[in-house]
Amino acid sequence: MIEAVRTVQPIPSPLTPYIVAVTGRGNVGRGALDVLKELPGLQEVPASALPDIIARKEHTANVYLVHVKPEDYIFRKDGGGYEREAYYATPDAYVSRFHELVSFFPVLEQLSSLILVRSLPT
Repeated sequence: MIEAVRTVQPIPSPLTPYIVAVTGRGNVGRGALDVLKELPGLQEVPASALPDIIARKEHTANVYLVHVKPEDYIFRKDGGGYEREAYYATPDAYVSRFHELVSFFPVLEQLSSLILVRSLPT
């Protein structure tokens, strides 16, 4: 399968950039990351870089890959950071800001822990 992914042609520039966000650390997310990292023209970026990427007129990649982890969007209501064990023990003490992270992206597909988004031309 990986060999087939490596032969995929890059997305033509007029149709780019695409942003692929993978959430979570489960089997689906890890598998998606393993396959996606093999695509040509792909650049991995942190979730914090998403607003800047959308605002750019020039892009350094055809496809950006973002692994959005819980600590990127789940925060304690009292201002503290994400702690997995505490989150599972007292989820009501936390708030999700996932919608703030990706709300300005038009979502093309959402498949389990994989979200494919495409920025609009400026």
